[in-house]
Amino acid sequence: LITLFHDLAKPKSIKRINNRIRFFGHEREGAKKIARIMGRLKFSNKEISIAEKIVKNHMRPGNLLQAKILTERAIYRFFRDLGDETVDLLLLSFADRHSYLKIRATKKEVSDYKKFAGLMIEKFFKQKELEKREKIVNGHIIMKKFGLKPGPIIGKLLKIVEENYVLGKIKTTEHALEFIKTKCKRLLRNLQNS
Repeated sequence: LITLFHDLAKPKSIKRINNRIRFFGHEREGAKKIARIMGRLKFSNKEISIAEKIVKNHMRPGNLLQAKILTERAIYRFFRDLGDETVDLLLLSFADRHSYLKIRATKKEVSDYKKFAGLMIEKFFKQKELEKREKIVNGHIIMKKFGLKPGPIIGKLLKIVEENYVLGKIKTTEHALEFIKTKCKRLLRNLQNS
């Protein structure tokens, strides 16, 4: 269903810019439309949420590929945002691009995208393995070390630590706490003063 309807909003978002047809924002509008359709068809909330996420993000893999510099941080955030739907999205994106690249692309472009999708899937499963490791720091440790109270900021700090841990920039609990102290100084100062 997602494959059939991921470009549903293209007609509504069509624009001609410098003699090129563009569909800016069709992914966001398409996500809303597919949610409404699936709701009427009595799909579960979980299924609707998955479909929305995939349709809303189906342009991201192509944008990552076209980035001049594809950083590990950008890849990490892509995987974090898509979660378990990452592989499905990459396969949809490959099929989508393959369908129109055949018309106006070289074999090299199709091959490059295939390699990119394969590499991203491989990296995704490696990252999932890293995320299964025991956490090097938790909210209680952070609150005790910095004299903080429970709240959303603890979650933000944990998210920053997790990202840098998976990227290999943090290796131990001590390193994580030092990282928070130096990299998040302003944030900590504001918290401790409130």
